[in-house]
Amino acid sequence: MRTAPVACPAAARRSSIGAAAARATLQQQHNTQQHLRTGGDNTEPRPDATTSASGRRAALLGLGAAAAALLAAPGASRAAGDAPQAGALEEYVAQEAKGKLKDRRQLDEFRARYNIRRGLDGRVQLRSRKGEWFAVRLDMEVPGALLLRDGKGNIYAIETEGLPQVDLSDDYVLLMLFSDGSWEDNMQPIEYEDSDTGKVVQLNMAETEFREFIGILKEDEEERPADKKKGKK
Repeated sequence: MRTAPVACPAAARRSSIGAAAARATLQQQHNTQQHLRTGGDNTEPRPDATTSASGRRAALLGLGAAAAALLAAPGASRAAGDAPQAGALEEYVAQEAKGKLKDRRQLDEFRARYNIRRGLDGRVQLRSRKGEWFAVRLDMEVPGALLLRDGKGNIYAIETEGLPQVDLSDDYVLLMLFSDGSWEDNMQPIEYEDSDTGKVVQLNMAETEFREFIGILKEDEEERPADKKKGKK
């Protein structure tokens, strides 16, 4: 018998400084896109296709840089312009502009280059450095939290500060978060205390259970009041 799983270890949480930097990057790229569309003033947006494409590309590259900051390991520093995600997004935009990502086969081949796979049902999987596939989904109760399941059923989590909404149906988002493989270094095992043995073990789920479970992680803020009440008793 198992008790409710505990939240991810503190090491899984990204630094607030990194999140703030990411949000600033997103805002800066939004302003840049607005500038490109309007020509830098308050005139009507230009209908020029090249300018629109440049604005979109700038915004996407900015999102890639932001994702790098959000998923960077605590204490690590990465120059925004050097983010591997930027190269993946740039290539994606270029391939899309050339019409080379119109059918499923082309998309599958492109995703595979970055160790990403999407099934016919839309579910996403990530390939580790050892070639093992991990299923990935959202934790519906904790904004920005991602859950992963390996082939043995072991469950892991990645928490992203500053990204309250993660759309895994969007290939741009997949490239932003997973194209450089850093997810493998950032994921943390979800553990709980077994009520029978008293030992802390990793959560394990069958595939169907993993798909259907609404949420696994708990917000620290929600736990603290309850913990305090228990302490008082």
